[in-house]
Amino acid sequence: DKWGNGINPSGAALQVETNAGYADNIEIEINGGTYESKKGHSFLEYVGESTVVDMKITDGKFKSASGLDVFNVTNNFNIEKFISGGTYSSKILKKYIADEYTLFADSDKYVVAKDGDYELDFPLFIRVGQSVNLDYTATGGYKDYLTFKSSDTSVATIKDNKITGVKEGTTEITTSGNAYDEKNDNLELVVYQVDALDEVTDENSKVIDEWIQKQVNSKLGDETTELISEILQDNPQTKVEIKDLAKKDVDSEELKEIERALEDGYTAIEYYDISVLLQNGDGTKSVKVEQLDNKFKITLPAPTNLPKLKDGYKRQFVIVRMHDGKAKLIDATVNEDGTLSFETDAFSTYAVAYNDVKTSGTTENATNPQTS
Repeated sequence: DKWGNGINPSGAALQVETNAGYADNIEIEINGGTYESKKGHSFLEYVGESTVVDMKITDGKFKSASGLDVFNVTNNFNIEKFISGGTYSSKILKKYIADEYTLFADSDKYVVAKDGDYELDFPLFIRVGQSVNLDYTATGGYKDYLTFKSSDTSVATIKDNKITGVKEGTTEITTSGNAYDEKNDNLELVVYQVDALDEVTDENSKVIDEWIQKQVNSKLGDETTELISEILQDNPQTKVEIKDLAKKDVDSEELKEIERALEDGYTAIEYYDISVLLQNGDGTKSVKVEQLDNKFKITLPAPTNLPKLKDGYKRQFVIVRMHDGKAKLIDATVNEDGTLSFETDAFSTYAVAYNDVKTSGTTENATNPQTS
């Protein structure tokens, strides 16, 4: 029980000996089974000249005693590329692995599987608290044995094939290609938290975050994207800028388009330049958001300098947006405090227009902004 059998007992699960009277020119083929030794190596060639002339392993479980290599062979053992499958308790020399195969680390063992490749497809910018799948496409053993590690788990953690942002900062995401450190990737992940200024609502923040991630995770290398990535690492903030425009300051062609877009009876009374900005903490770097994928809520001050509403009329408002040379009418909601709210997905020049419409048989005025 101490060492197992053989004229030179070693405790190996498989042992090849070269003593007188033993066979030479040995050919070995293993297609399965379990070869575990609690005392020694899984496979041992006892001292002497190697007599193995051919060897093939396509499957099987090979486990040596703790701290020992699976294979212990003589110096002149010269069989190469003979392993195309199986699991092993220690790292196997690369020269033993057959062409088109490679060795992968898998928890407490190593696995020989088909070689292949992989391509990562997950964002490298995520916000604090966000979890994303570590998506990738792969061939060969990479489909089953590709693993990920975060260098700083205080910034981002990896669990159940998801990465989660913990706090603002950067961490290196390392992929383990194969056991020979081939096809490994080291990627910098940025975890950010954008502060919302100027009463940017939670819903608006979500819309902005979608825009941020689309920019930085799908347009890498773009000049604007590079600027955004710098901002995200420097106390990023979002803000809405609403600037009053005098009519004379509005482009003449835009004024014509606004007038053409308005329905009969509507009059444009106020003009604004509305921008949504992503900027760093001290405002020295900023990017203007031009277009969003989802609606962003804007609230404008109550219109002033309106004529007094006549009895028997109700006042209606509409917003005209000018973007990329085109005018678009947008419904406006009159809030209790007289402000106007509307939703939009693009930012440039806006006009507020009103129309007093006669009611049928009533003198009750509709809720409307401040009149004079």
